[in-house]
Amino acid sequence: SSGINAEYGGVLWGCALFEGLKGNSSAKLVASHFWGRVREVLAGNTFPSAQDIRRALKRAFHSIDVLLKQGLDEVGQTRWSGVTGTVCLFQTVSPSRPTSKASDSEPGSTGQVRTGGVIHIANMGCTSAFLYRDGAPLRISRDH
Repeated sequence: SSGINAEYGGVLWGCALFEGLKGNSSAKLVASHFWGRVREVLAGNTFPSAQDIRRALKRAFHSIDVLLKQGLDEVGQTRWSGVTGTVCLFQTVSPSRPTSKASDSEPGSTGQVRTGGVIHIANMGCTSAFLYRDGAPLRISRDH
């Protein structure tokens, strides 16, 4: 598995988990390229809409699929195995506010807490996303 964190212009924060089907080399490849593809689609868009983000995620997943297919004829098939993954983008819709007490921020943070927002979830394959609500997990993605 390979995790990744990314920040886009102070408005979006993302995290992802990619899992290679025959080892982690394909997952690492995907993790190293995914957010760059998202940034390419969103370039110049300071406050992307939900449609913009959806388009960026779809294009990023598609370009990763194309990248993995380029290695299908390689002798080392393990290197180019399939990948499943789940991506979360957290979009701030209200400005940051200064923290009111020391416990609000982690050591080394800027002392800002971002409030209000939208979570965009996308997945490929059988890696699922769950929201923990009222003491129980709620599945918020579907396998495909």
